[in-house]
Amino acid sequence: MDRPSAWARDEDLEEGRRRHDAKAKAGWAATLSLSYRAIGIIFGDIGTSPLYTFANIFQTPPDNDDILAAMSLIFWTLTLVGLIKYVFIVLRADDQGEGGTFALYARLARVARLPTPTATEQEYDTNLARYGTKMEGGVKPSVATHVTRALQKSKILQRVLLLLVLVATCMLIGDGCLTPSISVVASITGLKQISSIGNNAVIGISCAVLVLLYVFQRLGTSKLGVVFAPVILLWFFSNFCIGIYNIVVWYPAIFKALSPHYMILYWRDENRISWEVMSGVLLCITGVEAMYADLGHFSRQAVQLTYCCIVYPSVLITYLGQAAFLMKNPNSVANTFYDAIPDPVYWPMFVISTLAAIVASQAIISGTFSIIRQSLMLGCFPRVKIVHTSGIVEGQIYIPEANWTLMVLTIVVVAGFRDSLSISNAYGVAVTFVMFTTTLLMTVGILVIWKHNVFTAIAFFVIFGLIDVSFLSATLNKFLHGGWFPIALSAILFTMSVLWYWGTKRKVEALDSRKVLLGDLFKLTGLGDDGPRAAEEEGSMRTVVLKDGAKIVRVPGVAMVYTNTYTGIPAAFTNLLANVPALHEVVVFITVRYVPIPKVSLDERLLFMPLPVPGLYRCVARYGYTDTIDEDGEFTKAVLNRIAKHSKPELAARLIVPPGTAIEHNMKLVYVMGRTMTHPKPGSGIFRNLMLEHTYNFLRRNSRTASGAFNVPKDRLVEVGVVVEI
Repeated sequence: MDRPSAWARDEDLEEGRRRHDAKAKAGWAATLSLSYRAIGIIFGDIGTSPLYTFANIFQTPPDNDDILAAMSLIFWTLTLVGLIKYVFIVLRADDQGEGGTFALYARLARVARLPTPTATEQEYDTNLARYGTKMEGGVKPSVATHVTRALQKSKILQRVLLLLVLVATCMLIGDGCLTPSISVVASITGLKQISSIGNNAVIGISCAVLVLLYVFQRLGTSKLGVVFAPVILLWFFSNFCIGIYNIVVWYPAIFKALSPHYMILYWRDENRISWEVMSGVLLCITGVEAMYADLGHFSRQAVQLTYCCIVYPSVLITYLGQAAFLMKNPNSVANTFYDAIPDPVYWPMFVISTLAAIVASQAIISGTFSIIRQSLMLGCFPRVKIVHTSGIVEGQIYIPEANWTLMVLTIVVVAGFRDSLSISNAYGVAVTFVMFTTTLLMTVGILVIWKHNVFTAIAFFVIFGLIDVSFLSATLNKFLHGGWFPIALSAILFTMSVLWYWGTKRKVEALDSRKVLLGDLFKLTGLGDDGPRAAEEEGSMRTVVLKDGAKIVRVPGVAMVYTNTYTGIPAAFTNLLANVPALHEVVVFITVRYVPIPKVSLDERLLFMPLPVPGLYRCVARYGYTDTIDEDGEFTKAVLNRIAKHSKPELAARLIVPPGTAIEHNMKLVYVMGRTMTHPKPGSGIFRNLMLEHTYNFLRRNSRTASGAFNVPKDRLVEVGVVVEI
């Protein structure tokens, strides 16, 4: 009875087509506007890296050859990794406008038809206009076919791929507390250059600045972008001018450092030392992964335009200016940025650098919000409150729980590590692991999604994989000097994600095994194919006399019953019916399904099917992993209007809610949701008891409730307890 062919698409929400792909269709005016905002949100991280990069490359005064080699390494890292890999290649691997490792994995899973964390593949989901399971590219090479089939057949490969993505995601979330720390501390340290202020005061001021930064996050990405963009533009322009000044005054021949032979000679002559400095060189591109994760807040064209025209040339000239300064002043390596500033503009640059450091933190914070939402929608993160801060760009969000948690962790990092050098040791590990995961996913995507030649995939992996591994091995060398922190934090987040996914999946399976078949409900209500045995009207209520003499009362109103199952009757509803023998005249069983695409257009949102029992319906609401759960009763209105099409005129007149109007308070509408309590099965081991009772249940109790996630009005909510053993 619940066959996919029986579902009817919702035709009442045609206005959704006007919003469909709006960002992709934006003209140059919109692109320029987004580019302006992107400067303040995305590029503050990579733009402020000159504050601390040279100080972390050299621990002792370098000679001229070392400086030229370091500058050569910085240039080729910015060019190969920042410009070529991310801006020209990885940013094109978006998932319908969304970026980040989770978005790339979701796209790969769709094309290769891999099972996703939320549910097993359902055939009717592939009919969505934006599902995009067709393989791209030209001629289909045999290697790509073999790779795709291997992924489809091997459960181990599927789990390894998912676990790798989860680890990378947790690493990037953990990085969200390191970027603000190193940026703000490095900028405030400038006070020590021209005053007697001590390190404790620097730490205190840094913590106060960070608190203000997180307090202002509630304003939203769009408003912050407008405020922050002038700061970063001024920062880039000021550094560009000072860089030109330093090049002209100190060492005009510094441009020869752009030749790769300086870094090659350095690696040859200083084998181990050159490997160790890679952890410092890495800091010049630490914002590139956040740039990819933040893609959904803006657009690919806007990000590419800003990076190529403003960020890349400005940052490169800044580093060249610092290198030129160090050629004549090697003893200033520990404070390269501030020592290289001419005295007349020192205080203005200190103010600008402090403001820029605050802005720099925005990129990773916004990226963290995006990644948490993607993880949540794909079933790998506890439910949290998501606030959409823009009515134009749908990817701009704010997550209060994540924001305040990041604030606390950031202050702990600043107070614990106490200087930018120690923080940088922890900083690189998370970034390089995420970069390597992106390289691995892109290599598979080149074959499976875009169907390029196998040699193209190998070339991409060899070139960028070697760079990533070099950086990763260098940063792991500093494990005991701070590198342990992001690994420990990511391990906690990873364990939480895996436990949430495991516990939720087992809970859904247990509930699914307890569902009642539709035919059993026919017998219970006496409304099977043979019709009721007896019925009588009692005022406005219809009483059905069952064969065993019991009675089920049909009462006026609509009951919207939320369930995880696609067939049968959920255990929560049968529990309610057993204790309260009353059946609303209209009952809708609603299943909210998250599909592995960014957005589902509103006209494809609902799958609707009348059931054989009079007044009973089944509805599946499909959401992408960046969609907004309907607010202001819009989802309920759509369901009621859909039911009205299948109802008698007198009932339809009561159900129809015209667009733009609120649901009448006197409408007898109730939402029924199950409140599931999970317990270990009898005889479960100590480990299972520990993971379930003291970890998963703790996460479940402290996460947002289903009613809150689905924006169910509290005054119309009925929760029914269900106990399951897993």
